Amino acid sequence: MKRLIPFIILLVVIIANGCGVYREIPSGNIAKVLTPDGFQEKIWESGMVDIGEEGTGGQKNILVLLEANSTTVKEQFLSADASPDKQDHRILTKNGTPLSVDLYIRGMVPTDENTRNSIFIQVTPAPTTDPRVRQITLREVYERFAAMDIRNRARDTFSRYEGHKEIMANYRAVNDSIVGAVIEIFKLNKVPINLQNVELSNIKPDKAIWEAENEKAAAESKVFAIERIGQALKQNPGYVDFMQWEAAQKIAEVGAQKGNNTVVIVGNGGGSFDAKTAAVASQMRR
Repeated sequence: MKRLIPFIILLVVIIANGCGVYREIPSGNIAKVLTPDGFQEKIWESGMVDIGEEGTGGQKNILVLLEANSTTVKEQFLSADASPDKQDHRILTKNGTPLSVDLYIRGMVPTDENTRNSIFIQVTPAPTTDPRVRQITLREVYERFAAMDIRNRARDTFSRYEGHKEIMANYRAVNDSIVGAVIEIFKLNKVPINLQNVELSNIKPDKAIWEAENEKAAAESKVFAIERIGQALKQNPGYVDFMQWEAAQKIAEVGAQKGNNTVVIVGNGGGSFDAKTAAVASQMRR
C-alpha cells in the first residue's frame, strides 16, 4: 500500500491539472480574473491563465483583458453621411462654417498597480466572442473619463476663428490650444492614461464651401493675370501683336495635331499679316 501512495498522489495531480480551464492573455494586454465575489488580487501579464471550471450552479470566473500597449485614439467630427450614427458632428467656426476634423490622442495604461486596478473597477468590460472572456480597450477608458469634455473644448477652440482660412493660417496656434486643453482635461478628470501625444489632422470645410473657395481663388487668379496683361499693354503696345501671333500659333498647332491644314490670317484691325507684326512677335518670343 505504501508503494501505491506516490502513484496515487501523482494521479491526483495529473487529474487536477487536466481539469483546468485555460484562457490566453494576448501580447500587449494584462488581465484580472473576475469571480462571482469580485476581482482576484493578481494582475496577470500575457500568457495562459487557469480561470477554473464552471460550478454546478452556473457560477463561473471571467477573464477580463485590459489593453496595455501604446494606442492611438482617433476622435472624429464627421458629417452625417460619414458618421456611423448618421448625425452631423462637424465643428462650427465663428461664421458658421462646418468643419470635419480628426484629433489623434496617443497614450497607454500606466504601469502602477493601483491605477490599473482602478480601471478594472471603474470601466465595464465589453463582451467578446468567448463568453468567459471580456475586454477593456484604451478607447473605452478614454470614452469613460475624457471624451465628452475634450469634444466640447475642441468645439470651443474652433468657434473663436472666423472660418477655415483663418484656422489654417493659425494652424499651429489652434493645435497648441487643443493640446493644452487635452492635457488640462486629463489632469482635472484624473484620466488613468499616460498621455504621449496629441495632434490635429485632416481639417476640411463643407464640400460646397471648399469648391466655392477654389472657384473664388481661380477667379482671383484670372483677374490678376488680366491686370498683368493690361499693365504690359500700357507699357508696350506692341504686346498686342505678340499676343495675336501666339494665339495664331496655338490654333495652328491644334489643327496640325488633328491632321488638318490650318491657315490663320492675323492682322492689325482686320488687315493683312505684315512684316512688322512678325518682327515684333519674333523679338518678344526670345
